[in-house]
Amino acid sequence: MQTLVTSPVTRPIQETGPVPVVFGIDVEPDARMIARHESRPWTGMERIYEFVQSLRERLPGIDGLPAQFVWLLRMDPQIRMAYGDACWGARRHRPMLECLREMGDDIGVHTHLYDWDHEQERWVTDAHDPAWRRACVQESTDAYRRLFGTACRVHSFGDRWLSEDSLDLLEQRGIVAELSAEPGFKAVSSLFPDEGFRGTLPDLSAAPRDAWRPRRGDLQRHDPEGRPMVMVPVSTYRFPWRFEAGRRIDILRGRLRGRPVSIDQRTQRHARLYLEHRAYVFRYGYRQLMASYAPRQLHFVVNSSQARDEAALQRMQANIEWLVSEASPRGVAFVSATRLLDVLGLSRSRTGQAVSVK
Repeated sequence: MQTLVTSPVTRPIQETGPVPVVFGIDVEPDARMIARHESRPWTGMERIYEFVQSLRERLPGIDGLPAQFVWLLRMDPQIRMAYGDACWGARRHRPMLECLREMGDDIGVHTHLYDWDHEQERWVTDAHDPAWRRACVQESTDAYRRLFGTACRVHSFGDRWLSEDSLDLLEQRGIVAELSAEPGFKAVSSLFPDEGFRGTLPDLSAAPRDAWRPRRGDLQRHDPEGRPMVMVPVSTYRFPWRFEAGRRIDILRGRLRGRPVSIDQRTQRHARLYLEHRAYVFRYGYRQLMASYAPRQLHFVVNSSQARDEAALQRMQANIEWLVSEASPRGVAFVSATRLLDVLGLSRSRTGQAVSVK
């Protein structure tokens, strides 16, 4: 069994206290495929900000603190090429972001690997070229430091990218919490068949459900003496065959409404535990995840553009209210990613007894 080191101070919190919940928001343009030159505002950010602030006072935090959230900003080369400034979205929403930081939320970076293909005249995700992957991370984290005057500590990749060389660079850049991993998902040659893509998305079918410290050379294996960063996996569950008909109907509805349908949605046997899912799907997924793995934490991801859909916001709110009031007899507590490391005893300064990682 794999082991991790945890503090005798924080371990009772995890065994008897509330289940920590990381609620991450990817802050990016409203449209998935933006124009080569853009100026349209990110209205989803404004709406999700209002939504989160309306919920905050009603949601429990940890140790008497208010509920905390994680905001991950697009600041990569695509934003610079399209908007003329990698910090465009962050600058536009700077007052909101400063308010969120004062409330204890994490502000980090969400990096996509888009490049402009001049021959095809469209955006292409280039996961194949290591030099481009490095350039995207470097530009994103440099832009963050330039705007906020401090190093970025929390990061995620778009479209579930992850690799050893990417972790090497994130480690050099001072990232302490990496939020990209989606356990159970197998490798695919691209995510959206109608989009340009170079490379292969990774197989993370063996990734732990607990937050873990990745071993160098084997990012899916926990190692207490491994990398200084901690991987906080997205909450995923095995999708039941009996829901397959409903999934196909949802895919058809999405196509009719012009929403892109990913290869993951059509082929993977695991699914993200989405807050915007219908109540019966969300509750099934939660119960299946807890019965199969009982992870020490939950991690939900929301894209800011989803906040433009009022029905989706209503489903999110209903599922969050159920999660708080009924899901666990221990209750839940909404924490930032950096705070989670202390709660789970995964900060490098912590020492103590060993516990298993699932």
